[in-house]
Amino acid sequence: MVWGSRRVGLSGADAAVGSVVLELLRLAVAARTGLGAAADGLSWGEQVRGVAGFGIYVMLMALFAAGLAALLGSGVTAIGIMIPFILLASFVFGYMADGLTDGLPDRAGQAVLHETSEGHLGPWSGLLVTFAWTAGVLLAGAWSVRRRDA
Repeated sequence: MVWGSRRVGLSGADAAVGSVVLELLRLAVAARTGLGAAADGLSWGEQVRGVAGFGIYVMLMALFAAGLAALLGSGVTAIGIMIPFILLASFVFGYMADGLTDGLPDRAGQAVLHETSEGHLGPWSGLLVTFAWTAGVLLAGAWSVRRRDA
């Protein structure tokens, strides 16, 4: 008997089911707690956009991380890349670069969370940019896994 690692793949269906389950859980929590005093100055449409947009944004970033982990072959490496770039680079360089970082996946998707548009992208166009990044990374990750496992 040969002992070795057995690769467990993440299919698109697995990612979709996991994302839908997380989204439903998030909507249940958001509906139960509400936006509280933070929503006092917002219209009903802006509140719905914020809650729904947040769920879509988090789902896209989770899929982006899964695709990056598949592309790199390591979840640890993916986290090691995402944490500095999302938490540090976007904030530090985002304010210094005068709009150059608006097209990064995290900054673009966060536009849906703001009451007014602060950059070049609006709320839904920012989510479309994040979706494009996520789709690209997921496709690259699927190609990488298929090539590595071939």
